[in-house]
Amino acid sequence: MSCTRRTPLPWFVLLTLAAVVMGATRARAVEVIANGGFDTGLSPWYVGEGIDSSWNPIDATTNAASLHPPAGNAASGYVGPVLSQSLNVTGIGGQQLTAAVDLWALNVADPTVPLVRIEIEFLDTAGQEHRTTVLQATGQEIGQADAANPSRQQATPYTFPADAARLVEVSLVKLGFGEVMADNVSLDITNATVGPVPQITGLTPTSLAYGDTVTINGQDFGAAQGASQVLLDGRTDGLTVQSWSDTAITVQVNAPAVPGTLMVRTDTESNPYPGPDITSPYFRIVAADLPDHMRLLAGSTVRLPLGVAFMNGYTLPTGSQITWSMVDLSGASAPTHHFAPAAMSGPGGTVLTVDTTGMTPGHYEFEVRATDGATTQAGRAEVEIFTLGRVEFFDTQTNQVVTSLTVNRQGEFGQNLEPRFFDQDGNQFPDPDVMPMPMGMTVQSSDPTVVLVHQTPDDVHLYAV
Repeated sequence: MSCTRRTPLPWFVLLTLAAVVMGATRARAVEVIANGGFDTGLSPWYVGEGIDSSWNPIDATTNAASLHPPAGNAASGYVGPVLSQSLNVTGIGGQQLTAAVDLWALNVADPTVPLVRIEIEFLDTAGQEHRTTVLQATGQEIGQADAANPSRQQATPYTFPADAARLVEVSLVKLGFGEVMADNVSLDITNATVGPVPQITGLTPTSLAYGDTVTINGQDFGAAQGASQVLLDGRTDGLTVQSWSDTAITVQVNAPAVPGTLMVRTDTESNPYPGPDITSPYFRIVAADLPDHMRLLAGSTVRLPLGVAFMNGYTLPTGSQITWSMVDLSGASAPTHHFAPAAMSGPGGTVLTVDTTGMTPGHYEFEVRATDGATTQAGRAEVEIFTLGRVEFFDTQTNQVVTSLTVNRQGEFGQNLEPRFFDQDGNQFPDPDVMPMPMGMTVQSSDPTVVLVHQTPDDVHLYAV
C-alpha cells in the first residue's frame, strides 16, 4: 500500500481557515416565535383588543388561524392587528430578520390590495418604541392556494437598526377585505437571544372593592419585582404591589384604578388578561370610537366622541366639574385640538377635534385625560400619521381596477366604481370603523363641462353632461 505524504499548510492559511469557520459559527438563525404552527392551540398568541376575546380563531380541521373575525362579532369588518404575541428577544442590533408564513384565502374582495402583513415592535437603546412591517401579501401573491397547498410567503430579510435593543411583539395584521388563513408563522433572527415572556394564567378574586388585594397567577414574572410593573387598563395608578414571585403577584387596588385589561410588564409585556371588576364608586372615560391604534392622513381633521360614565353611585365632589385635556407622551407639543364642551357637570359626552396639519409621518402616542379635581382618568391611543400614495377606482362587479371609462350617454355612470385610497407604502386606508371616507379629501373633474363630480360625505357620484 502506498502512502502519500501531505504537505503542511502554511500557518497563515490555517489562521484564515479558522477565522472562516469561527465566522460561520457565529452567524446562526434563531426562531423567536413560539407555537407558530398553532399546534398547541392559540397560546401564547392573543387576539387584538378590538376583537371579542371569546373568539377562537383556530380552525379545528387545519389547526390554522383565521385572520377574519366572524360576522356578528363586534369587530366585523375589522382592519388591524388580529393576532399578536409578546416577545423578549435581545442581541438584535444590526442583525437580519427573515419573516415567513403560510397563507391561503377563502375569499378576497380585491386581489390587488394588500391583505395581510406581519408587523414587529422593538425598543431601541433609549427605550423608544418602533413598529415596522417585515412582510406583506396581496391576494394576487397568495393566488389559488388552499389548506392542502398553502402559499409560502417569505419576505426579503429586514435588517434591524444598530441601536435596536429588544424585540417585544409580533402581530398578524389584517389590511384588506377578505377571509385569509395563516399557519407556520416564522421569524428567524441571526444571533438573537430569546428570553422569558411573562404569562398570566388566572387571578383571584375576580371582583373587589378599593383597598382589597388581587393575586395574579402565572409564570416567568421574575423572582423579584425590581423595575417590573403591573398595569390595569394600561396604567399603574392605584396599584400597590405587596408581594412578587416568579409565579404569583399580590397587588392592592385603590383609586383611580378602573376595570380593564391586566398585564405584567417585565423586560417585555405579558399576554393581556381580563382584570378584576371594581365595585367601589368611580368615574371612567368612555371612548367606544377611540381605538388603541389609529391611522390618520396628514392634514386631515378627526373628530372623536368621548364621554364619562359614573359607576357604582359615583358623584362629583361639591363644586367641581369634569375637565378634559390631551398630551403627547413623547414630550412634544400635542397637535392642534379642542374639546366641545371642555367641562362637564355630570355624566355625558364631549367631542375631541384634532387637526393633523403640520404633523410629519410617523408614530405618536397621545393620552386623553379627564379629571374631577381629585382623581384623573386617562386613555391612551397610538396614532400613525401617513401621506397619500395613490387613488384608484375599483369596479365591484368585475373585481378589476378601472383606469379609463368610455361613456356614450348622459346621466350618472360608474355606480359600481369604488374609490380606494392608499398610503405611501401601498396600504389601503382607512379602517371604516375609525374614519369615514373621504377624510377631508376632495375629488374634482378636470373638465366639469363634460364630467360632473358630486361628492357627498360618504360617496362620489359621476355624471356625463
